[in-house]
Amino acid sequence: MSRSNPTLKTPHPSTRWFEWKGGDNSGLQYYDKEKKETVPVALPFTFLLLEETGGVVGYNKKLKTGIRSNEIQQGGTLVVKYGNGATFASGHWMDIKDKVKGAGGKFSSNIYLAYKDGSELKIGVLRASGCALGPWFDFTRANREMVISPFDGKTELARIYSGAVVMKAGKLDESGAVAFTPSTFAMVACSQESNLAALALSAKVDKYLAEYFKRAPMDDPESHEDPEPESEPEQEPEPDPLEPAPDDDSLPF
Repeated sequence: MSRSNPTLKTPHPSTRWFEWKGGDNSGLQYYDKEKKETVPVALPFTFLLLEETGGVVGYNKKLKTGIRSNEIQQGGTLVVKYGNGATFASGHWMDIKDKVKGAGGKFSSNIYLAYKDGSELKIGVLRASGCALGPWFDFTRANREMVISPFDGKTELARIYSGAVVMKAGKLDESGAVAFTPSTFAMVACSQESNLAALALSAKVDKYLAEYFKRAPMDDPESHEDPEPESEPEQEPEPDPLEPAPDDDSLPF
């Protein structure tokens, strides 16, 4: 930005970063920067999907530092860094996943959503990783077919955008070495009023992401604001829903 080019960078539109914990203290939560505390979210949690990107999150125990990456869309290149800014992996997920996992990183779906705060819809991001990632991928695959919009009765849209999404806790899974509680997702109807409000918020997300993908060089990804302090995450299974991949159409990123 300069006086001759006074364009301001659009700030990240998310007001809350949600995360699913599947371990002993399972449930949905977000970190409140002002209060500097983790806040549990009551379930079921209802939201409207706005957009989705992919990325990497994680924690390296040896270095005691977080792991982050740029956000990507279909076919994008991930640039994965430690908390100190050092890049240690770059490429498509299927090509770098072993190195990233070995360092403590894991694939994450960044779900941009509209959630209700009081009577107002606001923009949030749910980072689905670990035991929340598989259920989310299964849910999106089951609801990606085109349907007639329930809002005007004529426009075609993907089923996942034809209503709201309800997130709940699944059944405790004790079949493996680590017991965990996965999240579950289901579609429900929403009002035209909520749909129109979500469309307005979606336009803000689209504007931000359009600027982000235009300006962020792949060799130096922008560090996205993550208000939660870096700490060692609780242990839970990290299923890789990208394996096995019967065809490219099953890969979201």
